[in-house]
Amino acid sequence: MEQLLLKKITECGLFAELAPESIDQLLESWGCSAQYYRAGEAVLSEGEKAGRFGLVLSGSVNVEKHDIYGNCGIFATLGEGELFAEAFAFSGVPLMSVTVKAAEDCAVLMMNGSDVLSEPELAASMVKLIAKKTFRFDQRIEVISQRRTRDKLLTYLQQQADMSGSDSFVIPYDRQGLADYLGVERSGLSVELNRLVREGLITAEGPSFTICREKTALVKGGKGL
Repeated sequence: MEQLLLKKITECGLFAELAPESIDQLLESWGCSAQYYRAGEAVLSEGEKAGRFGLVLSGSVNVEKHDIYGNCGIFATLGEGELFAEAFAFSGVPLMSVTVKAAEDCAVLMMNGSDVLSEPELAASMVKLIAKKTFRFDQRIEVISQRRTRDKLLTYLQQQADMSGSDSFVIPYDRQGLADYLGVERSGLSVELNRLVREGLITAEGPSFTICREKTALVKGGKGL
């Protein structure tokens, strides 16, 4: 395998316990190689047989779900070094219930869950990685459980600030992507964003945001967001 891609693979937590040469040999025995997708192309599709999962080597992918009206909701955007669809590969469910699409031109490494489970070191690493991702989905639940668009937005921005360790941070979405993640209409999101900026609670320029914690705490009666 190309050395640059192999280096990216070795940096993934899944392979943390293995030497680079062992990883290369293992992937070759599995018949795994990098696959390339253009922005918007489906990597995995809802309804297809489950069992495979992927590692993003470059670019990013969206995990999407469409409702009965055809509206798209983004569950997560995953970038370089992150895994996707592993819950389906290891849970024993027969079919994919989400679609994974290239959010931009990307390269991914696709693997079979059964191959990973046959290697004790990889199986142990996968348990840790799935636990971390469960935490991220708990955060998503916290966001979408809010009733008002304003509260969803503020909760999400608070999470991003906490994760970045700074009141100023950059989110991985454009406005439509943010609306999809929050599960709201883009027009309603724009209204709330503009209102929060006018109130001085946040500043927003493209994907860059800053939270004014003092003012948001006052708005919520001194209890934060």
